[in-house]
Amino acid sequence: MDLQKTTASLASPERVAKLKEALSMVPSLAWKVSSKILVFTSISLLLNIGTLIYFYSTRSTYSFVGVLVPLLISLLFIVAMFFASKSYGIQSAIEHCWNTKKHVLFDVVASRTTDFLIKKKLPLTDEKTWLWLAEKPNELMQQMPGIVKPITNRLLSKIPLADFFSGIIKHKAHLSDDQNQTALLLSDELQARINPGLLQSSMKSVLLVLAANVLLHGLMFLLF
Repeated sequence: MDLQKTTASLASPERVAKLKEALSMVPSLAWKVSSKILVFTSISLLLNIGTLIYFYSTRSTYSFVGVLVPLLISLLFIVAMFFASKSYGIQSAIEHCWNTKKHVLFDVVASRTTDFLIKKKLPLTDEKTWLWLAEKPNELMQQMPGIVKPITNRLLSKIPLADFFSGIIKHKAHLSDDQNQTALLLSDELQARINPGLLQSSMKSVLLVLAANVLLHGLMFLLF
């Protein structure tokens, strides 16, 4: 990356506006995740409730095991679908940002990073600040906006943060005490570290849970 060009663009109103845009998109990203959870967990809920009603209605006699085991199986798959759909929703949100406005998540992360350092009263231009941060990546991840923390933390898990922050000192000449400028530099550097192939979403876990759910329901009718 051409650091001279990056530095020249940091203070531009356009880049500062992008940082504000990133923060304004937090609710829409949260909805992208929660909508996937709502849709697929609802499908699982309806499938399992419908199957249980049909199963119990076709039994002429009941045993404790015959009643309890199907119920536990259904509850297990509803919970499993919740977590599978949550993972898929997070992947989808990250992929959407990368394909449409990839600066959004990176600007949120970078902004929270500089906020974190400012609150700690650590100068943004000091090498010791970035070496200190390199030792506390997990503490930083806890500073992400609560509503999109699962998204930002999944994104950050793709980057070796300790190496990244310790490497920031190479750009000391381009760091600034201006929080916005340093945040935008961090955002550019973070984007350069990401392999786009790692950000592709996949429904594999959702489909596997659904297939296993249907299979065990079929076995349930045979065994009980």
